[in-house]
Amino acid sequence: MSKVCAKPRQNGMTLLETLVAMMILGGGLLTMASVQMESIRGAQRGRHLSAAANLANSQIEQLQRAPWTEIADTSWTTPVSATQIVQRNDLDQAYSVSWQVLTLTTDLTKTLDVRVNWTESSGRSRSITVSSIRHNHEAL
Repeated sequence: MSKVCAKPRQNGMTLLETLVAMMILGGGLLTMASVQMESIRGAQRGRHLSAAANLANSQIEQLQRAPWTEIADTSWTTPVSATQIVQRNDLDQAYSVSWQVLTLTTDLTKTLDVRVNWTESSGRSRSITVSSIRHNHEAL
């Protein structure tokens, strides 16, 4: 009778296989961390943009509600500082608000433009402009 030598069975993983698996896992976790950080920065930019749009819309509403005789034509006004808390755990964001009023049709319509400027934490300057037309409904 011939005796067959059986290969010993391998149980578990080798050290090299474990090292490769750990490298792949580490690379995936680092990628996920960088994506998460960019998501946080994008959410912060979105909050600042929303807050700036709210400030601009608020100023447009004030100009729309003011009596027609109190809205004089102006070039861009001197910026007015506005600070707003964007999120409870976020620092206050400083904004500057300026506006201009121009007559389109004498005693009938005026354009209202409001610009809000701010600087992101990355140092990038941002701005948003909201425009509207005011009709002299008091003259009717």
